[in-house]
Amino acid sequence: MSGLNEWSRYKSWVKGERGSLLPLTFGFFIIILLLIFVLVDFSSVMMRQRVLIQENEFALMKASHQLSQSRYFLFGLKGNFSNNEFRVPIDCSGARSAYFSEINLVNIDKYSENSRIESESGSIEIIRFDCDGYKVYGEVAAKYVLPLQATALGISAFMVRANGSATNQYNR
Repeated sequence: MSGLNEWSRYKSWVKGERGSLLPLTFGFFIIILLLIFVLVDFSSVMMRQRVLIQENEFALMKASHQLSQSRYFLFGLKGNFSNNEFRVPIDCSGARSAYFSEINLVNIDKYSENSRIESESGSIEIIRFDCDGYKVYGEVAAKYVLPLQATALGISAFMVRANGSATNQYNR
């Protein structure tokens, strides 16, 4: 019988329970706002990284087209016989100069007319550039200020990095 009494007490407690959906609605609203906040910041960082990758790839392509004429005319093309590709020799000093000047041009174009976010963001910084005579490698980074900042959490900017490599191939 004691179990029946507890059940009837529980049943009356449930029936008599009064409450408001306002805290639950407010909680879900806060969760949705946080998700939107995170999604907007994440997507903007990913877009900025994609733009940085494209800028780095363009500069690497410019660098890889710096022909080393002396090696090209003296020694010819370096053959890779596994897949019938011939790589054109690259002038490393010219490639370095072309890469650095292209990144500097991007910095001048993008950051000369500063908006609030772009003026707080850093220009593209070259982390590393390597050339072995047939392949160029470059790594860049840029500070990106988030559009929706969480200053209470200390999150206001990210360092976005991109790297890539390029070769100049001769196709028959």
